[in-house]
Order: sequence, then C-alpha cells, then structure tokens
Amino acid sequence: MKQKLPNLLIIAGTGRKSGKTTIACNLIHFYSKKHLVYAIKISPHKHFMGDEASIIIRTDHYKITEEFNAHTGKDSSRMLAAGAARSLYIECDDHFVKEAFLLSYHNFPSNVPVICESPALISFINPGLFIIADHPGVHPKKEKILAMKSQADFLINIRKETAHQYVDKIAIQNGSWHSV
Repeated sequence: MKQKLPNLLIIAGTGRKSGKTTIACNLIHFYSKKHLVYAIKISPHKHFMGDEASIIIRTDHYKITEEFNAHTGKDSSRMLAAGAARSLYIECDDHFVKEAFLLSYHNFPSNVPVICESPALISFINPGLFIIADHPGVHPKKEKILAMKSQADFLINIRKETAHQYVDKIAIQNGSWHSV
C-alpha cells in the first residue's frame, strides 16, 4: 500500500529538458509568497555541489545534500532561487530512493508543502498531486513515464501552457496540495 503524503507534490518528466524544473520553480515562486515551500531533487546523476552545500547524509547507496547557493544553475539551486525555504539534492539510484527520500522528508514539518522531482517516488507514495511534465521537443520519450499518465493529476506541456495556466489549477490548503 502506498504511503499517503498530501503535502507532497511529485513532478516527473517525459525526458530530459521536458520542463520538470521549470514547473517546480514556477510553482515554488508563486506559492512561496504565502507559504513555506521545501524542494527536493532526486537523481542518479552525480553533481559536485560546491562549498555552499552541506552533505546531510552519505551512505554507500545515496547522498543527501542541502543546497545553500541560489546561483549555481543546478536544479536544486534554481529551486532555492525560486523561493524554496530549503532545497535538497538526493543522489541515488531507484533501488534506494524510497529510503533516502523518507529519511529526508521526515526531517521536514508535516504541514509544509514539498515539491519533489522524481518519477521513482510514485511507485510507493500517494502524493497530494502528481504532475508529468512534457515538451514536444523531447525525443525519445521515457516509456516508463508515459505509462504513468493515468496516475497523473496533470500533464503539463510547457510549450502550450503558461505558468499562470497551471498554477491556477493548483492550491495549497492546510499545507496540502490540491487541484482546483
């Protein structure tokens, strides 16, 4: 049974450059004006985080880092620049994503909205909202993500929808994400 986390919004993408981080940053920018919003980026790709990031946990299977520099251009930095109160980067493969995510997530207050970029979470988490980002120029599209379309609350094509169009479809109530 999937764990219900209503304060979590998960974003997956049909491929690289599909708009995942753009959507996350637009939502953070809009909602951080009225709410604390935390951000998590999960990826198997190794990133040098620099001196202005702090490793929270490092194991043989994953590394959890908190971003403090809003000007590096990395996704976790862009989320911080957009207004996230905290931004974490979790480096791990899909086998350990649940363990690493829950360890990070349980250090956040349960009433604070969290936006997380990670398609792997949807297999064991039932979030408040699940968004799939798409871009017509992304080829090839990830079949695994396309198979998740029926589970998504929104499929957002960043070429066709402006930030205001999808932000207006989403609300935060009592720290939880909802569609309107």
